Amino acid sequence: MGVGIDLLEIDRLERALARRPRLAERLFTDGERAYAATRARPGMHLAARFCAKEAVAKALQLREWSWRDVEVVGGGDEPPSVRLTTVAGRQVPHRPPPCPADAFGEHRARLQQRHDFRQRIAHGLDARK
Repeated sequence: MGVGIDLLEIDRLERALARRPRLAERLFTDGERAYAATRARPGMHLAARFCAKEAVAKALQLREWSWRDVEVVGGGDEPPSVRLTTVAGRQVPHRPPPCPADAFGEHRARLQQRHDFRQRIAHGLDARK
């Protein structure tokens, strides 16, 4: 079982996005950017997804991955979950016998996020047995 954690100052990401507008396209999927755009402070929600991606990559022991290979879906009224592209999914160490969490697509990584107005923290847990 893998565990990952990441902490980020929200203002730091917001400043980086303001300096480099195309950075959001490199770090976040279309769905992640669309979700954040509906919120009062998009940078805060993108920071949450950034932390979650890092935490999940650590928990799943991904070695080579792109930021867009790990997508955080949900939020708001539904709990967040993770969707992996085939590229990222192939790197997840499989444990025999394979369980449904080993399939590509939605992955059973559990996310817990906490924040205040300055920082976001995310814990990723590889929920495969």
